[in-house]
Amino acid sequence: VQACFFGVAALVPAYLLMRFHPFLGDTPLWSLRVPVLGAIMLIGAAVSALRAADYEYRVGWLAAASLGLMILMIGTSLNRSLFAAVAMVLAHALAVPALVLIAAAGRGAGPASWPRTVPGLLAGLSLCAAPLTIGHVARGSFHEAMIDAAFPDLLGDPAPLAWLLQLYTLAVLAVSVLGGVMMVMIVLRIWMYPRGAPAEPPGHAGNALYAVPAAFALAGVAAGLGGDRIAALLLNPARYSVNLVPYDIAPPAHAAPDAAFGLTVLIFFAGALMVRFALRWRRPAQDGREVE
Repeated sequence: VQACFFGVAALVPAYLLMRFHPFLGDTPLWSLRVPVLGAIMLIGAAVSALRAADYEYRVGWLAAASLGLMILMIGTSLNRSLFAAVAMVLAHALAVPALVLIAAAGRGAGPASWPRTVPGLLAGLSLCAAPLTIGHVARGSFHEAMIDAAFPDLLGDPAPLAWLLQLYTLAVLAVSVLGGVMMVMIVLRIWMYPRGAPAEPPGHAGNALYAVPAAFALAGVAAGLGGDRIAALLLNPARYSVNLVPYDIAPPAHAAPDAAFGLTVLIFFAGALMVRFALRWRRPAQDGREVE
């Protein structure tokens, strides 16, 4: 129930911020405070998810961390960042229900089998912006926007105090990368230890219950593979309603040799490495939890 609450409620603040953006998006109050709020929520929720012991709590806090990332994207008010925020809403809408449904279907089941772990891993990786998923369209676009803003191609002398804007942009980018590393750690721990809730009397209908979450997870991959069509039909029209700028933004390539893709590789490598080191200090218990 708590995971469902966080998963559904996370989209409401993001939607409200998008509705208010045409009126407040260009004000200093918005540009200075909304990204800070998003950064606090992203890192705070990710830390809470890493400290949680149960599957449901981890999924709930992961959804809250995803909301923090959306707020961070919306707060920058850049065109490509708003495009990324819309794509992140879609990634969240496809990944979190899959994780919640897996939790509901797995109650009372025995040891985790592949129908439980593979859809959950696929949905989690989409939320973490793995290449070939809609999550990568979101985070890749956001990183491209931040890199372009931090290192602009200036033809003349830079504006006064331009270094403050560059420092602010780099700080936002660093928070996004740190949050991405922590989200990868959360997903890997959820995948390796999917059990967490107390077992209930057996009554599940078997592996057929995992068909719906698997469909949600595969939809995240399909949306990522069809990024150009999804951007034309859904993401760009939705982004236009947020900032009223009438031009289309192309989604990032999934494996382009650029700085944004390099940050994606860094995020997944650092997240996997941190989980590997953490496992040296923890051991799995019989019910799938981690104990000191």
